Amino acid sequence: MQSERTDQPLNQSEQISQTCNRSWRLCWEMALDFRFQLHLLHFRESLSIVFVELTREIDHVSFLGSQKRLPKRSTVVIVEEEELYKNGKSEPRG
Repeated sequence: MQSERTDQPLNQSEQISQTCNRSWRLCWEMALDFRFQLHLLHFRESLSIVFVELTREIDHVSFLGSQKRLPKRSTVVIVEEEELYKNGKSEPRG
């Protein structure tokens, strides 16, 4: 039984956020599946990953400063929690 329930359906970003809480890989696949910018996604992992933003027509990923290639033309920008709250946006400066 879930204690928190709302009558309104979850937004796409909210759905992805909940999925991120369960599985990082699922979150990754879901993020790549959606071809638009995502809002804040909070999920727990061994690393300090708190923000994921997806844009299209870009084939690289910034992972805590390290760039890695993605199989699809999407970009997932991941920044640390502190940077996120400081900047308030997903523009990591390196």
